[in-house]
Amino acid sequence: MILRRLGQGGMGAVYQAQDTRLVGKLWAIKEMSDAQLSDPAERANAVAAFRREAQLLATLDHANLPKVSDFFEEAGKEYLVMDFVQGQTLAAVIETTSGFLEEARVLDWMAQLCDVLDYLHTRQPPIIFRDLKPDNIMLTPDNKIKLIDFGIARFFQPGKSKDTALYGTMGYASPEQFGTGQTDARSDIYSLGVTLHHLLTKYDPSRTPFNLPQAHNINSSISIQTENVITKATQAAPLERFQSVREMQLALFVPTSKPQSPLPKIQAPIANLRSPAPAPPGMILIPAGEFMMGSNEEDDESPIHRVHLAAFYIDQYPVTNLEYKKFVDATKHRTPSHWKNRQIPPGKENHPVVNVSWHDASDYCRWTGKRLPTEAEWEKAARGIDGRIYPWGNEQPDASRCNFDEDISDTTPVGKYSPHGDSPYGCADMAGNMWEWVSDWYNDSYYSESPANNPDGPAGGQYRVCRGGSWSNSQYYIRTAMRDSDFPYSHGNDVGFRCAQ
Repeated sequence: MILRRLGQGGMGAVYQAQDTRLVGKLWAIKEMSDAQLSDPAERANAVAAFRREAQLLATLDHANLPKVSDFFEEAGKEYLVMDFVQGQTLAAVIETTSGFLEEARVLDWMAQLCDVLDYLHTRQPPIIFRDLKPDNIMLTPDNKIKLIDFGIARFFQPGKSKDTALYGTMGYASPEQFGTGQTDARSDIYSLGVTLHHLLTKYDPSRTPFNLPQAHNINSSISIQTENVITKATQAAPLERFQSVREMQLALFVPTSKPQSPLPKIQAPIANLRSPAPAPPGMILIPAGEFMMGSNEEDDESPIHRVHLAAFYIDQYPVTNLEYKKFVDATKHRTPSHWKNRQIPPGKENHPVVNVSWHDASDYCRWTGKRLPTEAEWEKAARGIDGRIYPWGNEQPDASRCNFDEDISDTTPVGKYSPHGDSPYGCADMAGNMWEWVSDWYNDSYYSESPANNPDGPAGGQYRVCRGGSWSNSQYYIRTAMRDSDFPYSHGNDVGFRCAQ
């Protein structure tokens, strides 16, 4: 049942509809009419493009994309049925916000946009959006981003010198979208840079296409790091831009006070490790060797398999609020959402930092010259080589060993349960208190195909892995083999991290 018309254009309209069978379920129905197209070839091309959008969206599954459920033809018009996205476009947010948007808020949206563009660009073949702009980005009431309108998206075709048709919105579209070359991932990067500029400055890029004014000259509160990202992303020549969304994401979120380098890869197994260098302060050496990873409790934990890891260091304790505050003070990084006025909640200095996304955790680790542990590293550090269920052994958890099952309903200071709850290597808080981000992408069947030496997770995905369980979880979820996952931009009051090296 049609409730109202959401928008109208020359080629059709978008309607809000209510499902007559599923109470409360709303849909967006996109209508395309070819009545204004007198040329049969143009009409056929328009219909083909509409159907291509439907088929393209039907194959995608990502939290920042609306899901298509159906498409059909009725009375000479084409219709596309998709999830109704509550909220407003970022164009509307710009128009209705007095003054400049807060940079931290915009960067949160950018983290989500980077995630979904990286997802599209890593499909096989890659999908290029080609019309990224505030009008095509929805913001939901819970601050989630949704990309809409895939009408001119296309699959990247290697070997083509340029696109067969010219598409895009003047000001946001890259130069190559107007006949100078073929669009690829770097075309979306250009549009993402322009969109970031528009959000932070409110300057309409259509006024001076391909020639944006310096963002800092319009909004002096923009950080130099963000302005440098905008400048590089919007270079006219694709080779002078970031070459991937992931590269742009690192430049945007990795503090410039430390060298920006790719996530360190685990080295090959170290032979004859007789006299390792002393462990860095606060870290524990986990020696090279094999351990049994996984369990038979859950499908995504099986099969139990033998893994050989190179030696590595891991933090004895999770990163605390006090340690994280040094990072945010030095880099002006955004603070956890529950901090007020960039200050640690009173009395929580030695509690683990929570309400941090995977990106926040990665940024902190890089700032310290470290990295997040891999999932395999985390599990070995937690359980040792004897296959124990919990860090301390196979005995049932209790209040002397860990913070779990909502006994306290909040985090506790790190190390509170040492040494009774420690792992065989002396790592604390690896069961309960808070989930810990690790570096790996999540795949529920990864264990059946992962390499035997130094596995570092799937090549890509939608979710990042969390390990260890939290104060709110029962004993089943604080097992050393338990796997969980979440979107890398998510942050919860029971998720933190520790570093490895």
